[in-house]
Amino acid sequence: MTQPKYNKNNISNARKLRNNPTDAENKLWLYLRKNRLNGVKFRRQQPIGPYIADFMSADKRLIIELDGGQHNDEKKITYDQRRDSFLKNQGYEVLRIWNNEIFDNIDGVLQYISSYINPTPKFPAGISTLPQGEGSSTIQPFNHSTPNVVPPLRGDRNSRREFREGDKSKANYSSGCPATKSEVSTIPEEESIKIACPAKINLTLKVLDKRSDGFHNIESIMQTIDLFDYLTISAQESSRCEINLSGTSSEIPYDEKNLVYKAAVLFFERTNISGYKIHIHIEKNIPVSAGLAGGSVDAAGTLYGLNKLSGSPLSDVQLHELCAKLGSDLNFCLEGGRRLACGRGEILKPLEFEDFSVSLIKPLDLGISAKEAYNKLEDKRLKGLQASGTLNDLEWAVTDAYPQLQKIKQLYPDALMSGSGSAFFVTGSEFKPLENCWVKNGLKAFPCGVREV
Repeated sequence: MTQPKYNKNNISNARKLRNNPTDAENKLWLYLRKNRLNGVKFRRQQPIGPYIADFMSADKRLIIELDGGQHNDEKKITYDQRRDSFLKNQGYEVLRIWNNEIFDNIDGVLQYISSYINPTPKFPAGISTLPQGEGSSTIQPFNHSTPNVVPPLRGDRNSRREFREGDKSKANYSSGCPATKSEVSTIPEEESIKIACPAKINLTLKVLDKRSDGFHNIESIMQTIDLFDYLTISAQESSRCEINLSGTSSEIPYDEKNLVYKAAVLFFERTNISGYKIHIHIEKNIPVSAGLAGGSVDAAGTLYGLNKLSGSPLSDVQLHELCAKLGSDLNFCLEGGRRLACGRGEILKPLEFEDFSVSLIKPLDLGISAKEAYNKLEDKRLKGLQASGTLNDLEWAVTDAYPQLQKIKQLYPDALMSGSGSAFFVTGSEFKPLENCWVKNGLKAFPCGVREV
């Protein structure tokens, strides 16, 4: 079959689409790029005759098209049928996948694509995204023929959303690479990667009993928001393993005390990768000691970034195991979105994502550690006191100890403290400027965790 000639307009349009991918395309590309899915090479926005395919494998003669809700329109259906007919006449198999399946059922999508590549799918049902005994996430059957009718998602080309502060650069939706072990376990010479790390808020936080390991069991609905720290991770070959940190904040250490450093050490111990000088630059936008998981998400981003940089030697399950060793919030920070966190925070249950606006306020001169907040909670409970009428038990535990928090609650009775504080948030409204307080209005709920920029 002779390949149709490309035309100049299509090549130019393909380049534009490649530089401005939709959110759904970004997420799927994380699993297809660099031959990650079953060793098959895919190209993005590939011109074929008068059309541009979202993803194309020349070797497998396979095309993947991602569709938003507008493709359910009768005229669009007719156009798609004409387009598919042309591509099939060129010898391609065309798979059409709905955007909501990419976000809601990525494992099922990968299984479906794999079934057209290899007789035995590489992503078997029952794959777990959490360590054994800490929850599971079974692949849902993928419905590629009769999808739910949904309105266009934010990933559609006419409804893109910029989410980075400052330079507004695009970033990928991702909660990790496919749960398959790569044969590659070295870092390319002088490679670098940039990772966006979103803050989290606790929509609810119920503190249960104290465990034998000193932690508390909790039940908390957590949500990532579009306030990001950014990690730039670079690697160079070296005669010995070396980890160096730098950053923009004067409030955090840049040595072995930093959780980012500890995450890097743990990654190299787990993978046995050596002979590299690693530099991690932390662009700090999430306030410190605020209950927004700034330290935890940076550590999760470090594990995720180093894993991608070294060819994904660790599966999602193994990354979650490392997260659980470093802290209680890291597992959530790796996945993001909206989830119910149980255990000490490492057992996750996905919840339906809801888009909403959120604003933050934090006293500039007050940071509260998780240890301090939990100690105050235990002190009150030993006195026979119990929290009532609050969505966050730790807010009840610490607010009366700090005039700064009391002032915020007096001015904004509906404001809720996030985690152990000292940041408060409101949804659907904004904070006015307040003396000696950091205020950030106009944020949004964000549907995923750490990912590559």
